[in-house]
Amino acid sequence: MLTDTEFKQLGDEGLKKVLSADRHFKYVNLHDGLEYVLKTNTFKFTHPGEFNDPFDCNEKMIDVVISPQIEKQFILEAGAKHGLPRKEIRKHFNKIGGNSHYHKVLKEKKKDFKVSCFSEISDDVLMWSHYADKHKGMCIGFDLNLICPDYVLYPVNYIDEVQKIDGMANTPYVFYYWATFKAARWSYEREIRAVSKNGKSIIVYPKDAVREVIFGCNVKQSEIVVTIKALKKLRYKGILLSQMTIDGETMQLKKIPLKY
Repeated sequence: MLTDTEFKQLGDEGLKKVLSADRHFKYVNLHDGLEYVLKTNTFKFTHPGEFNDPFDCNEKMIDVVISPQIEKQFILEAGAKHGLPRKEIRKHFNKIGGNSHYHKVLKEKKKDFKVSCFSEISDDVLMWSHYADKHKGMCIGFDLNLICPDYVLYPVNYIDEVQKIDGMANTPYVFYYWATFKAARWSYEREIRAVSKNGKSIIVYPKDAVREVIFGCNVKQSEIVVTIKALKKLRYKGILLSQMTIDGETMQLKKIPLKY
């Protein structure tokens, strides 16, 4: 069962991972990468309802365990504080032992919850296939500021099964866990999430945060030339430019520097 101690440990490990990340990579198709990410220097933050994993940020994946005696005491104290009639208190007693209250709170919280996704890595074949237009897109490397007024960075925790949560755990810890865990089958993504603090869908980032632009192995040379010219017009400076190629010996992607 996850308690405050385990949650704190997860938080410490997560902070350490974010701090140690050399880059935060975003996989995108060529058009969106240039027109929306680089030209406007903005990130799009997406509502969890648009995620491609139905289990991701699903309130039904939270299993809170709380002692019936403690829950009953909470209801009695809350009833006395707010002057609830006995009939109303009895109604709450009938719901003791369930997760409906927590699920309702998380469902409401999710309405204002938006995320922009990044990865710790830039050379995963599946990531290029799924998120960068089948290797015809780009991967942009950012050096993101950990202290930002608009979002906070969290690494995703990958789990094999739904874990029970101590009902006495600190609520922010529970929310952090809910917002950042995914099934272990997605672990190849090595995802780091930027979670919006204010519910905005579009957030501006400083241009100097862009450190690297990597083109997919299926991007045409003519498209690379056009994109690089656009980057120069946009006054991006000191960016590492490269393209992925196929390594026939290892069946991996290999990054080749570009000179323009």
